[in-house]
Amino acid sequence: MRIGIIGTNFVSDAMVEAANVTHKFELVVACTRRLENAEAFALKHNIENFTNKHEDLLNYDLDAVYIALPNALHKDVALFFLEHKIAVFCEKPLASNISEVLEMMKASKKYNTLLMEGIIPVYSNGIQAVRKHLDRIGTVRNATFAMNQYSSRYDAYRAGEVLNAFKPELSNGSTMDIGVYPTSVAIALFGKPDHVLASAYKLESGVDGKGTILLQYADKDVIVTHSKISNQMLKPEISGEDGVIQMNHISLMNEVIVKENKKDAEVVYADYDTPQMVNELLAFEKAYQNQAIEAYPGAHQLSIDIHEVLTEARRQTNIVFPADQ
Repeated sequence: MRIGIIGTNFVSDAMVEAANVTHKFELVVACTRRLENAEAFALKHNIENFTNKHEDLLNYDLDAVYIALPNALHKDVALFFLEHKIAVFCEKPLASNISEVLEMMKASKKYNTLLMEGIIPVYSNGIQAVRKHLDRIGTVRNATFAMNQYSSRYDAYRAGEVLNAFKPELSNGSTMDIGVYPTSVAIALFGKPDHVLASAYKLESGVDGKGTILLQYADKDVIVTHSKISNQMLKPEISGEDGVIQMNHISLMNEVIVKENKKDAEVVYADYDTPQMVNELLAFEKAYQNQAIEAYPGAHQLSIDIHEVLTEARRQTNIVFPADQ
């Protein structure tokens, strides 16, 4: 499958590593806004071609593109390729808000072209292990999904320099960059919540540095905490009447432990060696070969549900992007 890479940050490095493991992809061209960065990325990963204009990718007979640009740029670039019937694998969050997501879904259907949102834990073997063993802990009553990850750019912010990670014009911030992971896992496991209650700490730049999203269901609550300005040691867990399921990390889910009441804890899944994005890429390639427009039946609806919750959380906490206007 011939694919072009748009965006050359550390996430794209992980994508290349996983793509090479699958042996399903030919990495044809690298693209980012600064030509020197595109060239450096291409040289690093032995990619023959590079450019700083995504329109140039039409010259390479691509089957698909991988988009890892700032959040605010996802929609327009994805729409460009969907309109040219080139499959799109777009990093989370798919877009700035639910309106943009719906516009992208509409284009995917109109042009009968694959569109996939890349969310590592949703496609992980870890989440499959959680599903497999969920019955062992009985009726689920609570879940605590925390992802607090001190941003490598926050030191600069504290020193007075606002880098991309904290710019509202790029649709960044804790909800969109970090909160998307635990929110996605919760909705993938339990469905769309009945009610959403959100709070956040708003930075002077206009984005949220941290926040909490309470997802309320008829018989359970899921507490999502997210942060770009602090770290954590707490592990995510699901609490049922008959036991607990614990995961090592909500965005990776490469270890799952089950602890039934009055029994010893059991590691039911562990894999720290396989590159993080392998499952996502295999799902994308399979969907492309099957001429599908979504990675699996219901994948588009899951993205819609996720972004309805994220957009509502930002509405409640008054985190507004230019893309929302």
